[in-house]
Amino acid sequence: MENNVGLSGRKKAVALFKWSLRKNLPFSIAYWILLFLSFPMIEIFAMIVCGTQQNLGMESYIKDMKEVCEYLPAIFFVAFAIIFSIIMAIMSFSYMHNKRSVDLFGSYPISRRTLFFVRYFSTLVLCIVPMIIIGSVGAILGLSDVALIESFKVIGILTITIIGNVSFIAMISLCCGTVADVLISYVVISAIYPICVLIGVLFPQSVIPGLAVSEIPSTILTFLSPAASFYTCKFGSGSGLGIAWWICLSVVLMAASFVLCKQRKAESAQNAFAFSIVEIIIKFFTCFATGFGVGYMCSFLGDDSCKAQYIWFVVGTVIAVMTANLLLHLVFHRGLSKFKSSLMECGVVFVCIMAFLLITTSGGLGYLQRVPDKEDVQKVNIVQGNTQSFVIDGKDVLASYTDDANIISDVCEVHKLITNSLDKHHGFLPIKSRYGGSDQESISIKYVLKNGKTISRKYDGYYIARNTKDIMKKMSDITSTKYYSQVKHPFYIIPYKYITDMQISKYVVNGDADEEEIYGDDYAVKAGQVTDEVDYLSKPENKELINSFVEALKKDVEANGMYIPKSYEKIWGISVTYRISSDDGYDAGGYAGGLIYIPEAYTNTMKILEDKGYLNDAYNFVSECETYTYNEKGKYLSGKKIYFTLPEGWDKNKEVQCVAVGDDETMLTEIDNTLTKCKKVSDTVWMYEIPDDDKYTQLYKEENDEDFVTKGVVFYQIGKKDMNISGLITLPEKHDGQQVTLGKQLKKEYENFFSNMYEYNWTKFNK
Repeated sequence: MENNVGLSGRKKAVALFKWSLRKNLPFSIAYWILLFLSFPMIEIFAMIVCGTQQNLGMESYIKDMKEVCEYLPAIFFVAFAIIFSIIMAIMSFSYMHNKRSVDLFGSYPISRRTLFFVRYFSTLVLCIVPMIIIGSVGAILGLSDVALIESFKVIGILTITIIGNVSFIAMISLCCGTVADVLISYVVISAIYPICVLIGVLFPQSVIPGLAVSEIPSTILTFLSPAASFYTCKFGSGSGLGIAWWICLSVVLMAASFVLCKQRKAESAQNAFAFSIVEIIIKFFTCFATGFGVGYMCSFLGDDSCKAQYIWFVVGTVIAVMTANLLLHLVFHRGLSKFKSSLMECGVVFVCIMAFLLITTSGGLGYLQRVPDKEDVQKVNIVQGNTQSFVIDGKDVLASYTDDANIISDVCEVHKLITNSLDKHHGFLPIKSRYGGSDQESISIKYVLKNGKTISRKYDGYYIARNTKDIMKKMSDITSTKYYSQVKHPFYIIPYKYITDMQISKYVVNGDADEEEIYGDDYAVKAGQVTDEVDYLSKPENKELINSFVEALKKDVEANGMYIPKSYEKIWGISVTYRISSDDGYDAGGYAGGLIYIPEAYTNTMKILEDKGYLNDAYNFVSECETYTYNEKGKYLSGKKIYFTLPEGWDKNKEVQCVAVGDDETMLTEIDNTLTKCKKVSDTVWMYEIPDDDKYTQLYKEENDEDFVTKGVVFYQIGKKDMNISGLITLPEKHDGQQVTLGKQLKKEYENFFSNMYEYNWTKFNK
């Protein structure tokens, strides 16, 4: 660096700034190249590929960039920028960690603050300017306003992240005496802080029954992790909070650096720490996380004894805190000098851990036992089992409340029954988390008080199971209300247009379940098992059928209430699925479903089941068969017609259907659609035309690795409670235009219609 003795203070700073830029020029060139290769170059390559492929073109490229530009720069482009900012910041401030460098720069006629902040701003310029220029080029190459906006969002958040990262490292560099300590401090603080946050959130939820903590914004986990903060601010929750935090923290860190850089002594170089604040922070976070984590794991040695759990927790915590502190002291001080002072640090950490433990296990300062008076409640929401949400136009339509005084009173009583059943040991909850009971037994309660405050609780199956009989009897009063039906089953609230499919199944209640102990509306989910998945309706042509089922269910539930199956009972069930569709698939925030059990009293729903043949066991068996259509020349051709003469006993006025069967006894076509329907030719003769359905052409071969070869056909008529079925009729070699006539009935067995049930013969059809 040239001699600048005769220059003014400002000119000296400018000269030092330029020298810093020139000194790091080789690294800067490499950085420019990496940034270009990681974003604009990928876009150029994509342009070339789209331009050379006739079926793509630039329209395809622009469409892809609209979707890709939110993520593409966040992969390598952002990673290179963050890594480079870490390396450059450590290099820029490394002069403070070498005695010869400190003496050399101290001899120049420039203040410590000027030297520090010139290094700081030169590092920012080296990191940010190339990123903005290259990023802007990439944004423009996106060739759309969407790509431009998304790319500049990345650039903006990344700029804030880099400033925070450099400020973070600058502050640590001021406090540390060696480069190694800077690296250790940076990594430890970044990694340990989120662990401490998770302990503070997850442990109370596992210990305090009913604690319903809202999901913490992901940005909070990276408040002291600058390298990861970009991804939480860009893709995580609470991005606005994260951006505001790093702007404010950068200002605070620079203000602190302004004060400390003048107070830092030159002899601090190559020593442990110039200022102990960083060492204290690192030791506290590390010892807290280690001590609490080891103590918690040791508490499990106490099994179900609450006293033993606390004893083991204390033993594990003491050992872990002392060990962690000792190891950190050895690393930072390269020996045991001044270790006695660390004993006080251990004591402070231990006191903090025990205070946090006791506050949590005593019930969270009154949180555990708080049940609002019914007179103070304005409205309430209660759900047994899994809670659902379905957001339409920014509003969760399933988050329904009621102001019914009777329901409010019942909910408060249920809440008191749960809290009174909680087990404590001398006023303290067990440390070991309680698990047990199904999620379907859980109860979620939300109050809105008259003063505007809200109270939320969620009790899992273990706590409900401890007092199941009393709680569930009271819950039965709530679940029988029309309000609860609307809360539990989305078909009351969500419009039909969001229905995507419906599943019709047959259940049997497990006889091993104790009916006396289970009263919730999810009884059959806990105590039942699916025996038959009869039909899965998801095609557009089933929309009308699905809507008719939902209307019938509404009427039946309103008239009869929710039905709870009994032990050993066979019962039908209908589940409806709702999703909000988008251009790129289903919206994860728009999904809901409901399951309804259908007793005989649900006359409207049962009528539809009967009319559609679902109550017919033979039909159910046919519908369960694997079904494919295969259309390969020489194997199964469209246009071939088979004529069928109705035998005695069949209904000449009722529709006839037909399915084809392969060599492996696989049904060819799907039940109850246009591919199975026959055409009436006369009073006693029906015609089936072999379908030509290309959408199934490859399915069979892909799944079975072989061609479908037609073996025969099965004709049938579906009744409400019975079924006429021909059994397997083997096709002659030349069957186009042939007529099959059934003779004497040999047997009638629905479960084996791949065998001959009638005598039959083939003749030429005569019109």
